[in-house]
Amino acid sequence: MKVSEIMKMPIRIDESVTISDAAKKMSKENIGSLVVEDKDKVTGIITERDVLNRIVAVDKDPSTTLVKEIMSTNLITVSTTTSIEDANILMTKNRIRRLLIKDRDNIVGIITIRDISYAVNNLMKKLLMTESYQ
Repeated sequence: MKVSEIMKMPIRIDESVTISDAAKKMSKENIGSLVVEDKDKVTGIITERDVLNRIVAVDKDPSTTLVKEIMSTNLITVSTTTSIEDANILMTKNRIRRLLIKDRDNIVGIITIRDISYAVNNLMKKLLMTESYQ
């Protein structure tokens, strides 16, 4: 199974937005990360963990701190044709919970460790159902 089969469209935010507004957007969309852009160019990602560790834990003001000040810029990406097995290995090796999916030079999707877990569980259910009919 390829990551393109389980990826979701990433929700994007401008890097000049405040952390407070970014957190509100994550809450409204019920997601744990936002892809950060500057003039339609992806510049980073901001996650719940970034907000917790780089804002809350150090008593920074989320209403005056900008996304670009705390976002992660070392983006790890894979292509749409990467297997979920390889994506899982890459995520585990790099200790990340989200992986951006690229098609050529464009970010076209995102997967999370939860997405991989659901996909594996569904594959296991199908396999077990197939075996039970034999």
